[in-house]
Amino acid sequence: AAWRSLRPRLPAPTRALAAPARIPDDLPQVIPYLSVRGGRAALELYGKALGATLETESYTDDGKLIHGRLRFGNAVIMVSDDFEGGPAHTTEASPAVTVHLWTEDADALWARMLDAGFEAVFPLSDAFWGDRYGQLKDPFGHSWSIAHRMEDLSDGEIEARGKAFFAGMAAPEADASKETSSSSS
Repeated sequence: AAWRSLRPRLPAPTRALAAPARIPDDLPQVIPYLSVRGGRAALELYGKALGATLETESYTDDGKLIHGRLRFGNAVIMVSDDFEGGPAHTTEASPAVTVHLWTEDADALWARMLDAGFEAVFPLSDAFWGDRYGQLKDPFGHSWSIAHRMEDLSDGEIEARGKAFFAGMAAPEADASKETSSSSS
């Protein structure tokens, strides 16, 4: 019984404490998390080129980015420096994920991204599925695609346009193989 008197006596709670939300209300349920070499530079680049708003950042004593979070309208990405045992991402690697960004003006965003040091991978163009679309690679090796919607198309319209597009791509290859076989005979 003596041990009971050593316990601090806390007042009884007047109300039950609410459990925190397991998924924060202000964050999407799925968030791309990019590992880079040069986290501070990545946050600056994404802010400048993509118009992202920095929400939070924290660094080690030697300046490596532990965690950064950027907001793009209603979307979020997280960024950190690559640490020992991490993905060991290098700019020579080909990432298996492309981050897609919707924008009001793909041409303006494309120009800002190129000016900031992104490299064009798939040229910005009017795509058969109704978007103004292009792909770029950032200086950290990550793949980005951007688009704005130009037309609202049905699945059937997209499928028909896709077939015509890919048939047009195959036609020059078929013509080239015919020319090769006829010139070798």
